[in-house]
Amino acid sequence: MIKAVSIDDEINALGIIEQYIHESSGIQLIRSFTDPVEGLQYIQGNAEIDLVFLDIQMASLNGMELARRLPAQVRVIITSAYADFALEGYELDFIDYLLKPFTFSRFNRAIQKFKAYHESASLSGSKTAMVPRIMPASDDIVFIKTEYKTIKLHLSEIRYIEGAGNYVAIHLENSKILTLQKLGAFEEYLAPYFFLRVHKSYIISLKHLDSIEGNYLNIGRSKIPIGDSYKEALNKLVSDYSKLL
Repeated sequence: MIKAVSIDDEINALGIIEQYIHESSGIQLIRSFTDPVEGLQYIQGNAEIDLVFLDIQMASLNGMELARRLPAQVRVIITSAYADFALEGYELDFIDYLLKPFTFSRFNRAIQKFKAYHESASLSGSKTAMVPRIMPASDDIVFIKTEYKTIKLHLSEIRYIEGAGNYVAIHLENSKILTLQKLGAFEEYLAPYFFLRVHKSYIISLKHLDSIEGNYLNIGRSKIPIGDSYKEALNKLVSDYSKLL
């Protein structure tokens, strides 16, 4: 059972979280707080807490600063009306970033993502632990910071991601976006969403994978190499899904 805490200085927002958790399985809301300082102190004194639903714009303590003070084992799902901090969330290993107002369906996907993360974290820590299980929905998004602006992308648009020197290139159907974000951050964020790292320089969307040919993956007209140290995870994934057919 997931043990959760909710922190938001708006009573109505806490009520929505409480309602959604009540409608969910496998998760229990332990406490809710309108005072972020009080909420932080409670979490720091209770080792049983697994997950925090956290607003950002709060008067006495900013949610980003609060997140930095949380115990290492506690994960965070942000619930905010502002998208400005989504990129910073990568560095703090946020499980998800829910933009208010969000539906129960979107909330449930965040919970499923945490469960997938929790399951992966309980394994050996090898690359086989990063096995994706959840296909991105049309409303699953990521915010990409480019040189001049921040771009919102639906995960279903991403075909593959390539490490390119100091940059990361995000390949879409007919274009690509360059960002200074680290490839490893994308690997951790996207692993539960049917993405897989197949090479030190490549992460692919399994949704867009057309075929496997020798040591290469075909995605449209692109041929993506398979790194030796990533073959085991790929082969296991293919084997697991073959058993379902």
